[in-house]
Amino acid sequence: MVGTDLIMWKKRIRNTGSGADQAAEIPAGLWKVESAASRLGFKVRHLIISEVRGSFSEFEGTFTTIDGLIGSHVDATCKVASVDTGDRIRDVWIRSRDFLDVDQWPQMRLSGDLTGEDSGDGVLETKMTIRDVTLPVRFTVTVEDLRLRGKEPEADRTRMSLLAAATVSRGDFGLKFGQIMEKGGYIVDDKVALRLHVSAALQGDR
Repeated sequence: MVGTDLIMWKKRIRNTGSGADQAAEIPAGLWKVESAASRLGFKVRHLIISEVRGSFSEFEGTFTTIDGLIGSHVDATCKVASVDTGDRIRDVWIRSRDFLDVDQWPQMRLSGDLTGEDSGDGVLETKMTIRDVTLPVRFTVTVEDLRLRGKEPEADRTRMSLLAAATVSRGDFGLKFGQIMEKGGYIVDDKVALRLHVSAALQGDR
């Protein structure tokens, strides 16, 4: 569904114009994440040389824009039991009391604001809660596409696509798995990379 990278937005929209012109095209309003067209993914190094990739399939989120992205507020939740790494036995363990403990802590939460701008990049500071631990997390975000209803024939409503990335320490969130290999190094790395592919639709825009 993420500690410590920046949330920056860099728009690569098909229409031309300066960055300021493009930012001005983002309509003000409430945007809702479309879960069917989005993916909350993660990866973690395993046995030093391999990676485990997974995702969460059940989540929801909104963000509110006022004047472009700067000043936007984000709220999101994720159902932890929806984790899927492609290995049923591993997924059962991840959901268990030994790790995420989904019975006691069924949701992850994220809330934050896009608060600054530096050379065309914005910074979103968030608070993320996993289990009973809440920590600050920063994401890098690329706005990959913006389709405005009424300006493009195929756009039935205004939508925006974003890619958000961050790296968090699972240990900081109390997710301990400290087995060490014979030659050193953890069997499962402490650092978890998060990649959130988000599609959002502007509400009331039909």
